[in-house]
Amino acid sequence: MIDTHSHILPGLDDGVEDLEQALSTARGAVQDGIEGMICTPHWISGIFENTKSIVTAAVESFKQHLQEHNIPLALYPGAELRVHLEMPAKIAQGALLTLNESAYALVELPAEIIPPRIEDFFYSLQVEGVTPVIAHPERNPGLARDPARLYGWIESGVLTQLTAGSLLGTFGGTIRKFCLLLLEHGMVHLIATDCHGHRNRAPRLSKAMREAEATVGKTVAARIFCENPLEIINRGTVTPFELLPLGRRFSFSLKKYFSFFGRDR
Repeated sequence: MIDTHSHILPGLDDGVEDLEQALSTARGAVQDGIEGMICTPHWISGIFENTKSIVTAAVESFKQHLQEHNIPLALYPGAELRVHLEMPAKIAQGALLTLNESAYALVELPAEIIPPRIEDFFYSLQVEGVTPVIAHPERNPGLARDPARLYGWIESGVLTQLTAGSLLGTFGGTIRKFCLLLLEHGMVHLIATDCHGHRNRAPRLSKAMREAEATVGKTVAARIFCENPLEIINRGTVTPFELLPLGRRFSFSLKKYFSFFGRDR
């Protein structure tokens, strides 16, 4: 398994604080069967300025520490990029990282809202040859209220990445049910740990993979957890799943599931 979303680089953001925690987190990832990890510290303009040069240097430094401690975890550079008007230009200029410098960028929406004209923003990335990968859409209440909007983004070529803990109920039963519905309708392309340490959202994928297998079968789960991440680190192409129509049953279920959405956040 390859983890495509992690905050394992020490001291760069709100994730792992120091080298000792980073090494412990890496050991936990390996024990869970994770072979590689894309390091995706936050880039939030004016708050976390994790540019390409900063992240790549931190990745190379941590690789050396992993070798010294005999921890067999492959590392790849990346970033979790908060939506900002300057982002497409900064990626084109080489100032910001996509996922292992592939054609896929991990994009984070604001926690509580969907920014206005977000479709234009996605298009501006796509014009630059970059496919947006939406980080943890299941935790955005705006998308919970209007899942058809996420469906439309996917139809236009956007991909999604769920958090493993969301599928397992870490963020509450409501969000877990939303994850299952997204899986069942072909709206999930990657599932990652979004780990922030060896205890805080630890790097565990195996249990979530078994949950996905029980929902959509082993073949689809293997694509989400193994094949699609490999395509990204090898700078290949991720082929989306066939989307199933949302339909009345889906909309009705979401209305029921999210009537008390705020309680589970």
